[in-house]
Amino acid sequence: TGTLAARWYPVPPATPEAVGTAGFTCGAVRDIPPTGGVFTGTIIGATAIANPGCATGRSGCQGAPGAVYRLVLTEMRRVVATLRGTEHDPLLELRQGDACPGMPIQGACNDDALGTDSQVEATLGAGTYWVYAAGCGADQRGPYTLDVAVLPP
Repeated sequence: TGTLAARWYPVPPATPEAVGTAGFTCGAVRDIPPTGGVFTGTIIGATAIANPGCATGRSGCQGAPGAVYRLVLTEMRRVVATLRGTEHDPLLELRQGDACPGMPIQGACNDDALGTDSQVEATLGAGTYWVYAAGCGADQRGPYTLDVAVLPP
């Protein structure tokens, strides 16, 4: 009783870039290219705490330390970010604003979209955005892979 339309965009395969412990504070933020990228690192020893909107007492994710990435867009784009933890339950949030860690974007915070892995998707205008890759809770730390795809809106 309706119409379904689908768009398909090829996303070129990306070689993961090892970032280690980069981005633990706003002073050591890691930049994401405007075309996106894949990053591997660890949040063991992380100290950046942005108090993600979905890290509530009910979710059990409060006090989640993580790594902060910056994405600068010059035009409207659809951003799909996926965070996979190999030894922990990851938490992912997109934020906006000129200064780190930015302000929350409604609906752009997730824990457990893909099993225990996290994914957020948002259509964003030109501006500065912050990707917060964390664990779901103060004791959730370990290696991660962050995959950020930047696509047409």
